Amino acid sequence: MSAKDATNMLLDETAMFEIRFETTEYRPDLQVSIRSGADGWSVDWPGDFEGDAWVFRLPDDPFRPAMDFKFRLEEQYWMSGPNLHLAPEP
Repeated sequence: MSAKDATNMLLDETAMFEIRFETTEYRPDLQVSIRSGADGWSVDWPGDFEGDAWVFRLPDDPFRPAMDFKFRLEEQYWMSGPNLHLAPEP
């Protein structure tokens, strides 16, 4: 079994959540990813383009219960502005 297959199997068995970035500007000829402070801002988590949105399916661990993140374009351009923050509803 390849490392990619093992990772996919692990993700299939892990609790997941979804982040959606709706856009018609950044289409699939480009790649949008997420980086987060939860993993040291060092890992690009790629999204899948579905309809008019990039969909990111992330494992609960290490991102829950709260996370700061930014979108990246082509694994080199960071979104401008402050970090986005995701937290559970009170």
